[in-house]
Amino acid sequence: MPLNSLARRLSALALMACAAAGVARNQTPTPPVAAPAVAPSWLHAGSDIPADPEWRTGTLPNGVRYAVRRNATPPNTVAIRVRIDAGALMEGDAESGWAHFLEHMVFRGTTRRPDGEAVRLWQRLGASFGSDTNAFTSMRATVYKLDLPRNDAASLDEATGALADMMTDATIAPKLVDIERKVVLAERAARITPSAQKVQDAVRPLFQSGLLAERRDVGGTAASLAATDSAGLRRFYKRWYRPERAVVVVAGDADPAVLEGLVRRHFGGWQGDGPRPSEPAYGAPTIPATNTRIVVDPLVPAGLAVAWIAPHDDAVVTAERERADTLATIALRILNQRLDAEARTGGDMLGASVSRSQSRNLADQTTLSVSPRPDRLLPALVQAYRVVNRTLATPVDQAEIDQQTAGVGQALRRAADTSTTWSSATQADLFVGAVDSGDVAGPRAYYADLFAAQVPAITPAAVQSVLRTLFAPEPRLLVIARAPVPAGDAAKALTDARKAGGGAASALRTVTIDALSPPRAAGAIAGERRINDLGIERVTFANGVELDIKHTDYARDSIGIDVRIGHGLAGRRPGDAGLGWSSGVLAASGIAGFTAPELARFAAGRQVGFGVSPGTGALSLSGTTSRRDLDEALRVMLAGVLRPSIDPVALSQAKDGFKAVFATIRNRPGSVLQLVAAPALYGGDLRFRGLPAPGDVYGATVLGLRRYWTEQMAAGPVRIAIVGDVDRDAAIAAVARTFGALPPRTDVPPAAASLAISAMAAGPIRATHAGDPDQAAVMLAWRTGGALADLKTARALLVAQALIQNRLTEEFRETEGGSYSPSVSGSAAPGFEDFGAVVASAQLRPERIADFAAAVTRIVADIAARGPDADALARARQTVVAAAERNRAGNAYWRAALGGDLDDPRQVESIRSYVEGRRVVDAAAVQAVVRRYLTAAPLRIEVVPASRATRTKTDAAP
Repeated sequence: MPLNSLARRLSALALMACAAAGVARNQTPTPPVAAPAVAPSWLHAGSDIPADPEWRTGTLPNGVRYAVRRNATPPNTVAIRVRIDAGALMEGDAESGWAHFLEHMVFRGTTRRPDGEAVRLWQRLGASFGSDTNAFTSMRATVYKLDLPRNDAASLDEATGALADMMTDATIAPKLVDIERKVVLAERAARITPSAQKVQDAVRPLFQSGLLAERRDVGGTAASLAATDSAGLRRFYKRWYRPERAVVVVAGDADPAVLEGLVRRHFGGWQGDGPRPSEPAYGAPTIPATNTRIVVDPLVPAGLAVAWIAPHDDAVVTAERERADTLATIALRILNQRLDAEARTGGDMLGASVSRSQSRNLADQTTLSVSPRPDRLLPALVQAYRVVNRTLATPVDQAEIDQQTAGVGQALRRAADTSTTWSSATQADLFVGAVDSGDVAGPRAYYADLFAAQVPAITPAAVQSVLRTLFAPEPRLLVIARAPVPAGDAAKALTDARKAGGGAASALRTVTIDALSPPRAAGAIAGERRINDLGIERVTFANGVELDIKHTDYARDSIGIDVRIGHGLAGRRPGDAGLGWSSGVLAASGIAGFTAPELARFAAGRQVGFGVSPGTGALSLSGTTSRRDLDEALRVMLAGVLRPSIDPVALSQAKDGFKAVFATIRNRPGSVLQLVAAPALYGGDLRFRGLPAPGDVYGATVLGLRRYWTEQMAAGPVRIAIVGDVDRDAAIAAVARTFGALPPRTDVPPAAASLAISAMAAGPIRATHAGDPDQAAVMLAWRTGGALADLKTARALLVAQALIQNRLTEEFRETEGGSYSPSVSGSAAPGFEDFGAVVASAQLRPERIADFAAAVTRIVADIAARGPDADALARARQTVVAAAERNRAGNAYWRAALGGDLDDPRQVESIRSYVEGRRVVDAAAVQAVVRRYLTAAPLRIEVVPASRATRTKTDAAP
């Protein structure tokens, strides 16, 4: 469901941990914020929030609404979105799943373009199917997405014309409906397991009572999809795909007048067929017959959800409503922090959180989600509810408000400062999201100013009042249990929880940067170098710490920091699984004796957070900061390296969390496949397993983890990459005062035995899952060489993978309906010279496993024997090149590139030739790498339903 306007804006920057909102109007009035004068916009009709002047909006004579804007990030690209106001809520009782089915069918050909031609056209222009060209259906709408890596007039015209054809002239041929039905059913099976269906069937009558949504399902049912025919889909198409129900959004590196002309030219002649349909009767929330429902399933983690449901205000968002939403956001963030602090005390719950959704034509829902400790399901509800009751009964502290307003204010101001460098896809998606939710896409600076003016009115009394409004409706309880729970017990638990005493809030100590990370005398610089053509500065400090700096303009005032320590998995002996699985415990334990909630209060209004990730080539500490916070961000990272903490409660919670994972891992064939494949690809080497052994988890101790992470942080060299809108001198000085000031570190290079990965496991391997008995998963894997061993070969393999992927999609999915998402991918292990793999995989019906293997074998054999045909090669190569061009125009690519060994000339050459090396791949090179690597017998892994399995000596049990 869509989030409210403020939460959506914050989540666009990944700066909110919860989705929170509200509709209360009882806060103290705040001074108005002056609105800049801009041209009127159809999106803002009825709202006093100004339109963003960067968007040019209009309505064509036929009713099509549009919005276009110039946006040069990434350069030479254009993002196009078409939103059709037709989702599951527009379906009749006999049409369940038709809106989504139709989404698939409009890709299957038009009068002017036969089946698959639009996709092939976009591929020739560099847009890959599934990532750059896609669509999704929701309860309210269907949205088509095209991210075009070309902005020349001819490409824009062709691409937009193909998309417009799909909206206006889809053929929906009967034969193709029969094929695509298999794909739609496969997608449904992949996304909605029997366990998920149980939960969904319980949620609808409990949380959506009285709403049309209670009787609607985006995915449909097996019966409704089986009954779907082309005639019915055509009627649905003509009824709902109409110009007055369409919104076209285009953002990209082009003149807005040109983009507007595209919309007019390709969508202006669209005319509806027949009378306009009336809006469905969406209903209104009602009290369900019972306020408690229980789902019992041993294959899902136990959990609880309490929901408070209220009618949604479908009116357009105004400044008053924005302020009300903001107040609710602050209130729920405070409550979430209290719930997190409560979970860290131990007790019956592993964690709990509150969230808020607001959905047009549906309802507003405040939800308390609780993860219990094993066998403490209902007591966990009481523990979580106690925090809610305490917060409702007693006004919160001003310090809590100050912490959250600082964080929200910083996020909004940062959005205002950085929005000019957001990608075109992000800009387009945010605008479509505003349309979908009834929000308005105002200037980012306006929201920051509106919030700044509101802050004095966000008082403890105002927070308490809005929380009481959000939690005023009668609660409804969903219990998900792994063993039967008497209905009376669940109802009594809810009654007891509502009466639970609040108790006292835990106190937080004040954290200062000096207490966390004392200041240090700057370390000396031993040498400086520059890779001029790549704009990379290289600095070596006297203690051996290396710093690589790359200034970019891709994101204003955004700086990425990556601290890489040691040699990662490459530094451990073969078979040594280590304790990398416990990085989550490390993150939850705080730093230098300060707890995570205390650090969160310290970090409010700052960008100083980081994550820890054990990797094959190094242990990585990564975060994103700003120019203002760069120095403190590095100091916080240094504290994490020098003074790691392990909290006993965090370890205990992790053990209980893993119990749930171990108990439910067999619920899906895909999760079992990942579990089995991880070590098998690496010859059984436990360093690469995807999940720790239960004994390793349950036997872990605080002392053992503290020793492990202290050793990891202290072992090996330190290399730092700083990428983004960074000042060179400031970066060097900040590193000099932190990591550059450390004593020299000892580097023990990995032993030769540690760098040698044995051959893949012998196959075939068969494992079983306990989920949907009609679903299976299969993987075929081939060993290749390392990424840097031969750059030409590595680039040819990338194109070969794209070529095989395209053919699998065309031949196995689109022609046979064999699977929703057959996938071909490649991987390499940084730090390991001679390892690489190409993997083809799919989730599908068990009886189609042999067909998938045969299709892959046939495609590979054909390429090896005859090479790729010219058009197929051009399409595959162009999508690979376009992806590389897009990646290179972003900080994420440069952070990864600088993470390699820049003393290795091959790494530098791989950066230099990153795009051009892909562009020059020819048919002979593709044929050669396919012959060299993919004609050998692959490792074959199958995951089949336990009910259908015939176990053999090659079976693997997760």
